[in-house]
Amino acid sequence: AVTGYAIYLFSNSSKEPLIKWKSCDKCDVPKVTMADFNGIGISGDGKYMAGTLGNTLYYFDTRTNQLLWKAALEANVIGLSIANNGDYVAVGMGNAGDKGDKIIFFDKAGNKLWEYKAPNPEYVQTGNFYKPDIT
Repeated sequence: AVTGYAIYLFSNSSKEPLIKWKSCDKCDVPKVTMADFNGIGISGDGKYMAGTLGNTLYYFDTRTNQLLWKAALEANVIGLSIANNGDYVAVGMGNAGDKGDKIIFFDKAGNKLWEYKAPNPEYVQTGNFYKPDIT
């Protein structure tokens, strides 16, 4: 689950979160818009979790509850997919003027492997990438 400033991981056997990670420990209550609610994904093997808050991607090891890496992005994420084994994460971003409208592919170590922005010479906004899918 993702809130305006925290990412939670729950088990079906408890109402208490297994992981509660906040972007800061002494945050003021953020002013939240719908654009801040982005995405979360858990690898098929259950070992890794990726989540986004605003324009930052976070990648966790669920076995140790540790944040492994984070990546700042140029626009809010509106779609996220994680590979079954956790080796790759894809994020789709919405329009942010001349930024965003991209899909970006990361590896398990947080390296950006590639990005793609759909071209449209007649219009600045080229298209939001809502549902990346790593299958």
